[in-house]
This record gives sequence, C-alpha cells and structure tokens, in this order.
Amino acid sequence: MSPRSIVRALRLGVPALLLAVVAQPLAAQEATLPVDLQMVVFSQVMQFDRNFADREDEVVFAVLYQSRSRESLEVRNRVFEAFRGKDSFAGRPLRVIGIDVGDGDTKSRIQRILPAGVDVLYMAPVRSFDVGSVVEAASELGIPTLTGTPDYVDQGLAIGVRREQGRARILVNLESAVAMGSDLSSELLKLARIVRS
Repeated sequence: MSPRSIVRALRLGVPALLLAVVAQPLAAQEATLPVDLQMVVFSQVMQFDRNFADREDEVVFAVLYQSRSRESLEVRNRVFEAFRGKDSFAGRPLRVIGIDVGDGDTKSRIQRILPAGVDVLYMAPVRSFDVGSVVEAASELGIPTLTGTPDYVDQGLAIGVRREQGRARILVNLESAVAMGSDLSSELLKLARIVRS
C-alpha cells in the first residue's frame, strides 16, 4: 500500500484504512505479509478492541523472539525498524521492547520473563517452541497476542495476518482473543477470518 493510499484512507477514518490495507493486492513473491505492513494492520486492528482502545496510557509492545534463530531475529529487527520514528500504536503513545525467549517454553517461564506492563505481545517465528505456553501465559495475564505466522493463530494466538489470494487477510482466534481480555467489534470480525484452535 502506497503512502498516498494510507493518507487518503486515514482521512476517511480507521475502518476505511483497515479495509484499504486488507483489500490491497500484494506482490506475488511475498509468502507472508511484510512486517512493516503487519504493523500498520495491527495498529488499526487494535483500535477495534474496545478494551484496548479505551485506554490512553503508553502502549508497551513486546516482541517475543529467539535470538538463536536467524529468521526470528530478523523479524524482531524488522518490527523495530517498522516502528522507528513512530511514536504511537493504535492511537496511543508507543514503547517497543524485545523479549528473547531462548529455548524456554513453559508457561511459568514465559510469565516470569514478561515484564510488568506489557500491553501487546507480538510473536515472531520461533523454533522448537510450545506456542501453547505463550497462549496460556497471555490468557492468564490478559495480554492480547499478535503474529504474522498464521499457524500460531491456529495454535491459539489471538490475532494474525497472512497473504491470501494476493491480499492481506486478518485472522482472529475469537476464543483466545476473549480469554486474553479483548472485546473485538463486530465491524472487525466481519473483515476477519475466524479461526478455531
């Protein structure tokens, strides 16, 4: 999506921007949605979460990644790059942090390494890791989860995006989203593909 298209859609409001991003054709060679576009989509999507959008304090956006995995580290770096120079997420002040999970994949370990005050947890691709431990920890702590890895939504993360027939598709695991404290609007759910874990 070109910067001009984003500005035009912004003038029309959040729903128009989200629809414009979701409807935008993507380059055929992209296997997944580019990270910078994921961040644009997620910033808009979270404005459709009434429990998230009603708050005005700083958003602590945590990126869960594995430094030993080149792909995971690269995605983490692209998230930081996508937010460089930006001071807001979903209309709120933003702080981005990285959390290296290494090989630890137990719910209690995930809960221990998550700093207090994390508002959103984005999970990069990881290897030999139990995604369910993140789902359990995030549910108990009430932290919405996002990912650009569609399989992780099938495994219980709340919201993801993927390339589907050349376009961006929002994926929502509604059961997980509710368990993590989200209250997603019907407007968003009409645009999304609902996933069951």
